[in-house]
Amino acid sequence: MEKLERNRILNALIYPVLFVMVIGLVHLIQYVFEFSLTHYGVYPRSTKGLIGIFASPLIHGSFSHLFNNSLPILILGTLLFYFYKEVAFKVSTWIYLMVGFWTWVYAREAYHIGASGLLYGLFSFLLMSGFIRKNKNLISLSFAVVFLYGSLVWGFFRLMYKYLLKDIYGDL
Repeated sequence: MEKLERNRILNALIYPVLFVMVIGLVHLIQYVFEFSLTHYGVYPRSTKGLIGIFASPLIHGSFSHLFNNSLPILILGTLLFYFYKEVAFKVSTWIYLMVGFWTWVYAREAYHIGASGLLYGLFSFLLMSGFIRKNKNLISLSFAVVFLYGSLVWGFFRLMYKYLLKDIYGDL
């Protein structure tokens, strides 16, 4: 049973590790050749910004930005593929595209890059589905990620306020 469980964990790691390798490679290419791909980020409400829906999670502004997104992607992505193997591709694709689309629709006019939106989506999906399924392991692991990546929760609440509650409550 132990070997089966280890194989299941290793299989769940494959796609998150590949994604982190891709975003790392993209950033390394930018760094080595001293150019920026920021102009391929999401630029809201413009046709030139539509490419960012697909490209922006792959582009990071610094190694610090890259690292701050990579570790949570590895953890949350592995949890997604471990607990939801059957739907993990659909869920991750849906989150990837919807985050870019809603950034394009609602964000301020500037280029938006990085995989933070993907992190918020993965975190939200795992936490909410853990509560819905009453899966204590999933809820505990989601909160462990919050502990390790604490700004995730405050950023989530800030975004909810900014886009959902600001019209009701105004500036606090």
